[in-house]
Amino acid sequence: MATLSLTLDVAGASRAKASVNEDAYLIDATHLLFGVFDGLGATSQAAEAAQLAADSIATAYRDHGGGEGYEAERNFLVVAVQSAGALIAANLDDGLTTASVVKVCAHDGGGATALICNLGDSRVYQYTKAGDLRQCTLDDSVFGTDWDMQLRLSEAVVPSGVLEHVYFEQRHVLARCLGEPGDRPHLWEADIDDGDLLLALTDGVTDNLTFSEVGSLISDRDRPDRIARRLVGAAHARSLQDSHPRAKVDDITAVVARVRRVLPSS
Repeated sequence: MATLSLTLDVAGASRAKASVNEDAYLIDATHLLFGVFDGLGATSQAAEAAQLAADSIATAYRDHGGGEGYEAERNFLVVAVQSAGALIAANLDDGLTTASVVKVCAHDGGGATALICNLGDSRVYQYTKAGDLRQCTLDDSVFGTDWDMQLRLSEAVVPSGVLEHVYFEQRHVLARCLGEPGDRPHLWEADIDDGDLLLALTDGVTDNLTFSEVGSLISDRDRPDRIARRLVGAAHARSLQDSHPRAKVDDITAVVARVRRVLPSS
């Protein structure tokens, strides 16, 4: 059987809310790897935590290259992210971060899968060639594992009902994040087709823009760098609209990747 070859066309964009950007991102196209990290502003070393996570995961793949085979790839990604959290806990007195890290790899059935490791409320989306936007990760937030509530809040401009309003006002409160000792990240998997787009976004994007607004800013014909800049620009513009219920001044980061699958002739 011919071996499936995968390539990644990937780019990122970020905009700081102040002189120090507490977001960081990772791009390693050689290892089909990318991610975003959002340092928690309630901690004094938020920016350091986000950058340490990005750097340590990049180093793990640079030095070891990941695993051999699909199961080994899954295990290596989790270990790399978990080890980044251990480094933060060991080296910083007061620093925590979210993390959403994507590793694209071939699986045993001959297709391609996005392995997604995350903690916190940075998110990963998949945009298919059919124009469908799908959320791949669930936030570690006050509504726990309630997918329906999260998806409703992703579209809400004015929350309806008491419970939705309470959750909307507390959606920034995190139940888990990277840098807390012993915390194991979630692992999600998404099958991907040739030409699909994958997006890793900090909450500076997803708090300011609704799910539908994010989808409206994506085109499968656009280059990833243009999409990333467009998302960051739109989220920043919304953050300045004081009267808009979703407006939130924040660091804003987007990484966008297009996956290409090539089956060489045997």
